[in-house]
Amino acid sequence: MAAAKPSSQPGPGPGPRLVPVRRNTRGSIPPRSPFRHPPSAIRIQSASPGVAEPHVAPAIGKTEKTADKPDLEPAWLVICWDDPVNLMDYVTHVFQVVFGWQRQKAEYHMMQVHNNGKSLLARTTLEQAEHYVHQLQKYSLHATMERES
Repeated sequence: MAAAKPSSQPGPGPGPRLVPVRRNTRGSIPPRSPFRHPPSAIRIQSASPGVAEPHVAPAIGKTEKTADKPDLEPAWLVICWDDPVNLMDYVTHVFQVVFGWQRQKAEYHMMQVHNNGKSLLARTTLEQAEHYVHQLQKYSLHATMERES
């Protein structure tokens, strides 16, 4: 018995049909993309000096700030409280791991906790504050978060 040769010709057959992919040779941005030329790079020149320039709308993202719409989300405070269980070196180490601080800054906040009973560790968004509190609690530190007033 002779084995059947696989067909090298394209066409209908048992396997998937391969379609050639056309690559963009001009760069990463397609030639008809609206992002090919930023609005600031496009200039409209008038044909004669007597013709008025067209009115150009302000650039997107450069709108005036309004007083009734705040730009930032409300800030949340991450606070670490003193406890009689954890050693000072351990608390310093945890601050370095969780916040990525240098030893000097971590020791400063550890001394704030030790002397004042608490230290404000971060002022950030809700999601980031929750993350920090969970990380500190994972290391058995007493940490809370509260909305900035």
